[in-house]
Amino acid sequence: MSGQTSPGPVRIALVTGAAQGIGRAIALRLASDGYHVAVNDIELKRDALETLAQEISLVVDERSCLVAVADISDEQRVIELIEYVVKIFGGLDVVSVRFQFSYHPFHSYQNSWSQMQV
Repeated sequence: MSGQTSPGPVRIALVTGAAQGIGRAIALRLASDGYHVAVNDIELKRDALETLAQEISLVVDERSCLVAVADISDEQRVIELIEYVVKIFGGLDVVSVRFQFSYHPFHSYQNSWSQMQV
């Protein structure tokens, strides 16, 4: 035996909220661990995603990163996002969901109040 091991199957990850912060760090780590990574965020952060994809491509492989812009607060867009990643990469092994959202406590109170009214 030559001592070389054949590479295992390609593992595929989808990281949402990947344009910055923890999501970006997760995407970089998964790529360095050998995953093909689909990086996702909203349209407003496309440039940051493109920069991240270039960085991953330089470190790992130009085919190892996919930019997938979608607003994951919309269920239909999530379905389309997953289908797109599977279509391009051929599968999906890991999903890391990182996103920011605005929480307006008034909405919770308003919903509770509506339910209490008779």
